Amino acid sequence: MKQLVLIRHAKSSWDLQVADTDRSLTLRGIEDAYLVSNAFLDQGIEFDFVYSSPAIRAVQTALIFCRINQCDLTNFQLSESLYDFSGEQLNQFIRCIDNRYNSVALFGHNNAMSQLVSWLSEQQQLPIPTSGITLLTAAVDSWEEFTTAHIKCQLFPKQLKK
Repeated sequence: MKQLVLIRHAKSSWDLQVADTDRSLTLRGIEDAYLVSNAFLDQGIEFDFVYSSPAIRAVQTALIFCRINQCDLTNFQLSESLYDFSGEQLNQFIRCIDNRYNSVALFGHNNAMSQLVSWLSEQQQLPIPTSGITLLTAAVDSWEEFTTAHIKCQLFPKQLKK
């Protein structure tokens, strides 16, 4: 069994004239990242490895999530492949994850996250909001076989604020 957690970075700022990779989280983004990370903690899932896009907003979101979920940061790595907006690089990245890892979290961007969830779950496009978390599972032994998956849960800030 393989578990894949896809997390779209939290809300980021467009206020400063900086490169896209250097945009940081807004206060709302930070609050939402804490909100969904705390809600995800209740799932009781431990991660073998966590990967993040190198974009500042994704790294900040990942570090909040890792702090709340007590992830071992020696099992944390940035990957340029996750700075993807179409989903194709992200899909290829999954196929290359080390098979000794059964539970992996990926922090990245839309439209890649929404597109990948749609492909893997074989459902229509499922828009994932900022700070949105989708947990996918598949009864496979290798990441190369992770071509279809079941959505075990989705956590979005708007649903948690009710």
